[in-house]
Amino acid sequence: MGKFPQVDVELRSERKKGAMGRLRRAGKVPAIIYGREVDNQLLSFSVDRAHAVTHAHGIVELVVAGGEVRPVLVRHVQRDYLKQTILHVDFQLVRMDEKIRNAIPVSPLGHPMGEVKGGVLEQFMFQVEVECLPADLPDLIEVDVSGLDVEQIIAVSKLPLPPNVVAVYNDPDMPVFACAIPRAETEATATEEAEGVEPEVIEKGKKVEEGAAGAEAKK
Repeated sequence: MGKFPQVDVELRSERKKGAMGRLRRAGKVPAIIYGREVDNQLLSFSVDRAHAVTHAHGIVELVVAGGEVRPVLVRHVQRDYLKQTILHVDFQLVRMDEKIRNAIPVSPLGHPMGEVKGGVLEQFMFQVEVECLPADLPDLIEVDVSGLDVEQIIAVSKLPLPPNVVAVYNDPDMPVFACAIPRAETEATATEEAEGVEPEVIEKGKKVEEGAAGAEAKK
């Protein structure tokens, strides 16, 4: 087996629901492969390889009966949301010499240094779109967050990416991770501070009223 996960597939011709139902009952998953300058082609593969297919964020090699190998990306997985079974998969054929874009999961490593001050790690982006050649496409982007202090962020433009891989974004300052004090604690602190100031204001008001009352009595 090469660098990429491989999945044996079979060509199929029937498109009707009944045919796809028979495939699923036989332990197979219907699929389609499409791409630029190629005709769409109907496929099926063993449900035993479903994990390798649906958890792949990089290139998957489809091995067609006869030995032909086709590099593809998984573009869409249709599921039965009650049974969580896979109903259908869309594959996109890629050229290994052309750059592609794909969304890659982002995962933190370590614990922020700001945790000792009451901060907690917040994650705002769980996937980041990247552009590169298919062979350079990572399965996962791991980010060391141990240097994060309270009120600090790691922006999408600062993500550590493998060589020849670039992130695609509109805002370079978009946060991916942050270390922040929980809102409940912040609100509690603000409330305590407000309550500490309020009695002085009330007391001052009382003195003003008492002074006014005394002046009225002298009259």
